[in-house]
Amino acid sequence: MSHDVPQDPLTLSESQLRAVPYLSAARIFTEAAEDLGMSRETISHWLNDHTFRDVYEQQWDRTAAISTAEIRVLILKTIVSLAERLLSDGPQMPTDTFRLVTVPDLPRAREEREREAHIRFQKLIADFKNRDNCASSAEHRNISRPRNPSSETPPYPVLRSLLPDSRLDV
Repeated sequence: MSHDVPQDPLTLSESQLRAVPYLSAARIFTEAAEDLGMSRETISHWLNDHTFRDVYEQQWDRTAAISTAEIRVLILKTIVSLAERLLSDGPQMPTDTFRLVTVPDLPRAREEREREAHIRFQKLIADFKNRDNCASSAEHRNISRPRNPSSETPPYPVLRSLLPDSRLDV
C-alpha cells in the first residue's frame, strides 16, 4: 500500500512508529524525512492522519516535558552553585552576582533588596561619621563588625522557595 498506511485505521505501521521520535526531535520535517530515508510528502500525508498526529503530539509533549525538567534542574544547580560561592570563605564575588540569582517577581524580593540597600547606606554613613570623629583613633578606623549569623535572614530565601525539601538548610 502506498505511504505504508496500515489496514486498520486505529493502528500505525512500523514506519510510522519509527518516524515519530525523529519528527519530534528534528528541527524541520524535511530533516526528519531525510534521516528516515523517505520523502517529505510521505510525512505530510501521515501528519494529515489523526491517529498519527495524536501519537506525534503525545511524543512532542513528552519530549518538551523532559527538556523542561532538565532545564529546571540545571537552573537550580546553577543557583545553588552561585549561592555556595557567595557564601564561601574564599575570595568574595561582587554582590551583584547574587542579584542575578534572585527572581525579581517573587514576593518580598524587592523589599529584601531595599533592606540590603538601606543597611549598606547606614554602614556608609557610620563609616563617614567614624572617620570624621575618630580619624586618629586606630580602634575606630576599622568599622566592619563581625557578622552575627543568627541575627541575619537566610542569604538565599529564593532558593528555599524553589527547593521544597531542606537541602539548602545552613
